[in-house]
Amino acid sequence: MAAHRDKESLLEEIWNLKKALQAARESNRLLTLQNKHMVTDLKNLEEHVIDLQSAKRDQWSPLRGGSTSSSAEQSALVARLKQQAREIKSQQIEIASELAQVKGSTRAHRFREIEEENRALYAEIKRLTDALRGQKALFEKERSEWKRKVEGLEKRVAERRPLRREPARGPSPACRVGVQQRK
Repeated sequence: MAAHRDKESLLEEIWNLKKALQAARESNRLLTLQNKHMVTDLKNLEEHVIDLQSAKRDQWSPLRGGSTSSSAEQSALVARLKQQAREIKSQQIEIASELAQVKGSTRAHRFREIEEENRALYAEIKRLTDALRGQKALFEKERSEWKRKVEGLEKRVAERRPLRREPARGPSPACRVGVQQRK
């Protein structure tokens, strides 16, 4: 699969996928931040609705002497706040689904596969490098042992070999006499 591709296309694909991953991470960060803000807003609105409902019960209750004329306004306000809370809740659900889509997209999956492949290749490179270092150390050790053995053998051969004399230049006197007699 990836072994049949050339190195440049793999590097380009990795680079493009890294850019896409960075963009997805940024989008993820923004969506998460937006989600947190919406959750906070939703909680505030829910608290506000609860406060308004309790205030409505307390202040506008005919038993407490409050007027019921503005209860229609209060009801409308409560209805609007409830509608806003529902909208924020639906937006939160949409953001969560988008986030799940980004995490599960095929490009992100392919990028994770390539990253895993890179990790495996780097681990293999490290293993082979360590093995090579070990072999090199073993080779150097054996080489030094062989060098010592050769030096020892050369020393023994030199000790056993008698010193050779330099041959005289030209024929020896006995040879010259024999050459002259042949003529």
